[in-house]
Amino acid sequence: MLVKLGPVIAEARGKVGGAVFSRNGAGAYVRQWIKPVDPSSARQNLARARMTSCLAAWRALTAAQRGAFNDSAKRTAFPNALGDPVAPSGFNLYARGYMLLDICAMAQVTVPPVQPNADPVDSVASFDAVDGFIVSSTTSSWVAGASLLVQYAIDLPNSVFSFKGPFTSTIALVAADFTANEAVLVALVGLQIGSAMFAQMRMVTPDGAASAPRISRAFYPPA
Repeated sequence: MLVKLGPVIAEARGKVGGAVFSRNGAGAYVRQWIKPVDPSSARQNLARARMTSCLAAWRALTAAQRGAFNDSAKRTAFPNALGDPVAPSGFNLYARGYMLLDICAMAQVTVPPVQPNADPVDSVASFDAVDGFIVSSTTSSWVAGASLLVQYAIDLPNSVFSFKGPFTSTIALVAADFTANEAVLVALVGLQIGSAMFAQMRMVTPDGAASAPRISRAFYPPA
């Protein structure tokens, strides 16, 4: 949980009891202290490897290319966990695009996106009695060459799940995956009646921009 602080204690720092006081580009905040864990899972190791590759790619850019990302970052703002706009560093801007493009198996870029915050697309998850869990999206409105990055989880009870995760599976759909604006995400075969799916979707463009995530829930109802 994050709580934004006012000016009276805006300079508090460090850990006090179960709270951590800190500051970011949007100002001071306090959050609950959580003991770090290191399960060394396959997903965690993949994320670490991806970040290592990202750092190497950033260092391989020319000074002019890094400068372009630094300049673009000054004109860019992304919402933080409190919803406040925060300007990223040049590397943060580069890393955001690098990670998204890598997950979607799209070619990396060496110049910043013209519009880091891509226009949102209408995408929703639902249940189809023939296909299973599907995603509907108007692909004709997509940027050419874009992917729809879908993070989802199935059969997580509402009591332990929020729409911020955990998402256990990820898939990148391209326009060719859709028929009549629908793509099968999880086939009906093997699904249990009463299964629920939670999904977060965003469009990733070829220049590394991404739309704001859209969240959706689908349910396999009893007969």
